[in-house]
Amino acid sequence: MATISVDELDIKILKKLISDARLSYRGIAEQIGVSPPTVLSRVEKLENNSIIKSYSAILDHEKLGYDLTAIIELLQSLEIEKT
Repeated sequence: MATISVDELDIKILKKLISDARLSYRGIAEQIGVSPPTVLSRVEKLENNSIIKSYSAILDHEKLGYDLTAIIELLQSLEIEKT
């Protein structure tokens, strides 16, 4: 899989989206000192290259009445030894 290069501006945009994925492009642009079309084109590039895979909401499960939530992901590499 090819590595996609990101620059300092991409990182700034990603940090803003990580902290609040609902920020508008205008809001991000104002905070990092670039134009909204610049943010739009960068986000589209990040989405098209699957660096940004999706956007999601983080829920307060206690307020929804759940006592415990566990999300587990296991990845295992299968290595076959030739004898």
